[in-house]
Amino acid sequence: MLVPSLYLLSDEEGANLVSFVEQGGTAVISFWSGIVDHNDAVYLGPYGGPLRPLMGCDVLEVSPLPAGHVVEVEWEDGSRTKATFWADIAAEGDGRVLARIADGPWSGRPAVIETSYGQGRAYYLAVRLDAAGLARVYSRVPALSNQQQSAAPTSRYSLSPYGQTQPEQNGVERVVRVAEGEWYEFLINHANEDRHVEIVPEGFDMLSERDLEGKVTLPPMGVAIVRHPKQSASFGPGLAGFG
Repeated sequence: MLVPSLYLLSDEEGANLVSFVEQGGTAVISFWSGIVDHNDAVYLGPYGGPLRPLMGCDVLEVSPLPAGHVVEVEWEDGSRTKATFWADIAAEGDGRVLARIADGPWSGRPAVIETSYGQGRAYYLAVRLDAAGLARVYSRVPALSNQQQSAAPTSRYSLSPYGQTQPEQNGVERVVRVAEGEWYEFLINHANEDRHVEIVPEGFDMLSERDLEGKVTLPPMGVAIVRHPKQSASFGPGLAGFG
């Protein structure tokens, strides 16, 4: 089970996730999960709320990272991968630390923690790992370990099964959301110069209110929200390229 930044989580929902692991499931939980309950009230104590039994650490503070900032992550075997966007400031708990932040003010803090709970296992990701780092985690998950050949970095975006935020390419962040009858691309240029983004044809930019012919130019810090008809959804690799 993948639990990506599940910010709002009721006690009942959290108990269901904990029970899933306790009964033999495997969960991969990212940073900024279990922060508030169903009334939007922040859970007291270290972050995580009802997910804390699966985290294996105490998240004491959070540090969103500046756009373009890269953090080194060092694994138990001494190899390194990279992370961007976010860093939890965590103290070690009862989990096994698989990787640590290797540079900057939070050097030595846990980055990836493995926790055994009941008959199952959970992995807490305190940073947003790059593709190589995620591949290392997913190789430990039985349901995902056979899919690692497709986890290598690519120069083009592909749509993840749940429409999560995709890693930045040349400073452009892309999020896809699917609704009945159509789907939407949210494109954000974090760079300080123009970016030319290739998209699926038949796109309509809802901010500029104009049709797009397979490409959109984003100015520095520019945003586009592109609506596509559902029938144009060839969501696979190669949907968008950057220049």
